[in-house]
Amino acid sequence: DHKRTGILGLGNQQFSSVRPTPNRSLFDFRIASVSVSENHVCASDSKGRLYSWGTSIIGETGIDEIICYTPTQAKILN
Repeated sequence: DHKRTGILGLGNQQFSSVRPTPNRSLFDFRIASVSVSENHVCASDSKGRLYSWGTSIIGETGIDEIICYTPTQAKILN
């Protein structure tokens, strides 16, 4: 079910929220852009670092985990 994808990024396998909830793990970064899909989210900061969370079946988040429940810096492949 889509609610178990980690897309909220709030940690602790939190699958739902009744109101908008700030993602505190990103407070120390100046987020420049966010891209949201059905199963995962990617955000880049002002220094060009990429963070992602949610479900990654074929590596689309750049994280080694299949489900990531908190924003994690993605590996950039050259």
